[in-house]
Amino acid sequence: MSAATNTDSVKKPKGTVGRPHPVTPLVQERAVELSGWAAETLKLYRERVEQLKNEQPKRRKPDMTAFAELKNTRTPQRRHGELPGIPVGLCLRGRGEAAILGIHEDITKGISALQDDPCYAISLSGKYADDRETDDGKIYYSGEGGKGENDKQVKDQDWENPRNASLRLSVKTQTPVRVIRATTNKDREIRYVYLGLYRCVKYTYETGKDGFKVYMFTLVPSMEHGNSTPRFSPLVRSNRSKLACKTPRRKQQQVMHPTPRFTPLVLSTRSKLPCKTPRRKQQQVKQPTTVRRGSKKLTVHDRLNKSMNKNMRRLSRS
Repeated sequence: MSAATNTDSVKKPKGTVGRPHPVTPLVQERAVELSGWAAETLKLYRERVEQLKNEQPKRRKPDMTAFAELKNTRTPQRRHGELPGIPVGLCLRGRGEAAILGIHEDITKGISALQDDPCYAISLSGKYADDRETDDGKIYYSGEGGKGENDKQVKDQDWENPRNASLRLSVKTQTPVRVIRATTNKDREIRYVYLGLYRCVKYTYETGKDGFKVYMFTLVPSMEHGNSTPRFSPLVRSNRSKLACKTPRRKQQQVMHPTPRFTPLVLSTRSKLPCKTPRRKQQQVKQPTTVRRGSKKLTVHDRLNKSMNKNMRRLSRS
């Protein structure tokens, strides 16, 4: 990666921040307390930077000068993986603070590495168009080399570049890589957030957005090394509350309030089943049998009474 700009205590006015970082939101600073050697080292470094700023004539890069003076006595020896006393989510004022704590020791480079060793750390500065981050936490990081003015790619990246070689070696050995990322606070001041440990799982050699071949390295969060919330902590992601839940609300209501499908159907059809004896037949049994004669309807009793009356009249005549 090309040289990074000194960002210690540099306040940029609104409207001149530059190209927005493709993966960095506007975040709110949160104090992450350090303890032990880390707190003491950071305090000494900041005091020395302030002294250099107040000197006459003014130092051009006080952060780099303070780091050069203190690194031999305060910076821990380079190592891969976690650093004791350095929590995930730590917000730093500049690359110099990340260097003095041993998180990312190469202030002017995006890839912190030594020759023939896997990569120690990378920095997402937001200057390169090919760097991006996905919703599942993956980071796609472009390699070093081939950059010109305005950090644009002007030629293909080289296979022999030692820093690209260190990331390729990280893919082979699966050595964890520390990641820091540039962001801005509410006052538009540049800050660097320590995202924790990642693993470089693969790389490709492809055409970048500027039309030249670049190495693209894919990094994923390394959960087994204490990096439980590298991406979605409120310090790093301010839109965590806007993430959609895995189960839609309508589907949750269906699960919480199940309704039997066939119960209403059975109840409604059961009430309409016919009884054993039809209603019309019951009415016929209850009603007496009638005989229609002319326009009159005569019952059986009427016929008997009429017959008896007729016989009685015959007997009386005789």
